[in-house]
Amino acid sequence: MNNMVQEQLFTDLTSEEAAIVEGGAYRLTTIECLRATDGFGDADEPYINAGGRKVWSGSMQKGSTATINKTISGNRVTLYDADPWPNDDDLIGSGILSKKDRTELLGGSKGNPSYRLRYKIV
Repeated sequence: MNNMVQEQLFTDLTSEEAAIVEGGAYRLTTIECLRATDGFGDADEPYINAGGRKVWSGSMQKGSTATINKTISGNRVTLYDADPWPNDDDLIGSGILSKKDRTELLGGSKGNPSYRLRYKIV
C-alpha cells in the first residue's frame, strides 16, 4: 500500500472511530457507591466524564447501584461529585480502564474506595 493511500485511510477517521478500531471502546455498565463522599447531605450527585464530555450523572447513597450502559472511546474516566453553587464540584477519582480487569475502583484510598465502576470491552 503506498503512503498516499495509508495517509488517507487514517486521516478519514475521527478520534472516536480510531479508538474503536484500536480496540479502545468500553461499555460502562454499572456504578456502585461504596461510601458517599459528599459533605452536603446524605447522597452524592456523581457524574462521569470521559473523552472530555459528561457521559452519565445521577444521585447515589452508600450501597446503591446505578445502571449506566454508555459506550465510550478511550480508556480514561473521571468521577466528580456535583456541588451546589458557589462550591466547585469535587473530584472523587479517576482511572484508566484495563483490557484485563472489568472493574475500576474510584476515589478514596486503595483499601477504602468510594465507587466501583463496572465495564465491558467492546
